[in-house]
Amino acid sequence: MDSTVVLIGAAVGLIVIAAYLFKRMVRRRSDLARKAQVPAASSVEPSAVRRLPQAPPPGRSAGQTGRSARCEAERQKMRPLTNYNEEVIDRLVALERNRMPHASEEALHSAAHERLVRDNR
Repeated sequence: MDSTVVLIGAAVGLIVIAAYLFKRMVRRRSDLARKAQVPAASSVEPSAVRRLPQAPPPGRSAGQTGRSARCEAERQKMRPLTNYNEEVIDRLVALERNRMPHASEEALHSAAHERLVRDNR
């Protein structure tokens, strides 16, 4: 009886140690893969840096920024969902612009609205 308990304890101990080592190995590999994908800040050329679009200056209305009526309608739908925070809307549109760089502004605003509605479900 005593030897059985000792063997079971040793087996459980080995399983715990193996799980710990496996978890550590997986975490280390993912960290190495992440480091391999992201270039160091000093190796990035200034022309390769992605620039997010600038928001219109404060005090300018949508008509002065040159947005189409459809873009403004999509923004109007997004305003209550973002608590009327224009910066959040601009970031959502910028996210879609990074995903679809050749899409029209109307398509970007529409995709941003769809993403916002889908993510808020």
